[in-house]
Amino acid sequence: MERRRAREAALLVLFQEESGTSPSSGWELACEITGVGGEGLDFARRLVREVRQRKKDLDALVQSLSEGWPLHRMAPVVRNALRIGTCELLHMRETPMPVIINEAVELTKKYADGASAKFVNGILARVAELRHSPAEGGR
Repeated sequence: MERRRAREAALLVLFQEESGTSPSSGWELACEITGVGGEGLDFARRLVREVRQRKKDLDALVQSLSEGWPLHRMAPVVRNALRIGTCELLHMRETPMPVIINEAVELTKKYADGASAKFVNGILARVAELRHSPAEGGR
């Protein structure tokens, strides 16, 4: 449950940053909304840091998999749920893939809608397939 709140906090911070909110204000509000703290907050901060550092590559991959849906047309919640999920799937492998995908889908349902959640599920399933492709070395 703590990681779920951490992912939600990370999503809220990344969403707020796109809206022009300062990082400190974003964290304050995200922690207030989610109640995340301790190790969960550490994980949320790590997620945000990893997404920020890898944003260009994450966006390029998501864009290549989302045929006909440019990133700028996606809702910010969807865009950031995809960034978080893709980052976790490819670079933060301590959580099982189905859990990562499910968490991203549930966050999308909470903050967007069912159609967006299906879209996120489809894209992240393709990312998971890439992770296990021979070209990736089965990582």
